[in-house]
Amino acid sequence: MEKRSFTFKRQEPAELLENNTECLARVKEAEFTMSAAGNDMIVLIAELLGEDGRVRRTVREHLVFTEKAEWKLSQFAESTGFADEDGAEVAFTEENLVGCTGKVRVTQETYLDNGGKEQLTNRIGTWLAAA
Repeated sequence: MEKRSFTFKRQEPAELLENNTECLARVKEAEFTMSAAGNDMIVLIAELLGEDGRVRRTVREHLVFTEKAEWKLSQFAESTGFADEDGAEVAFTEENLVGCTGKVRVTQETYLDNGGKEQLTNRIGTWLAAA
């Protein structure tokens, strides 16, 4: 009989952040992929940090390489220090994205879970320019 094992670790419930909370976001993982429409995209796993530096929540963020979504790429690049002047060419790699941080404004979003029940979650609403 085939068997699969793992080590159990009790999961702490994720903290729901208030709408419009500003905090630092640190990229934990980055993956280059394609959107459902076939556009180049980066999927980020970002940790939202409290003032004490501890992770308060982890969220997914999508950066899509289309003209319509360039504003979000530019916000991210400025917030994380990849670019600070107009016309700068920005190159992302999975390696240079992991560990980068930027200031964000967090929003709350409602979604339907697999059981059809409404759930409240956090998303990154805006990447804020470095001060």
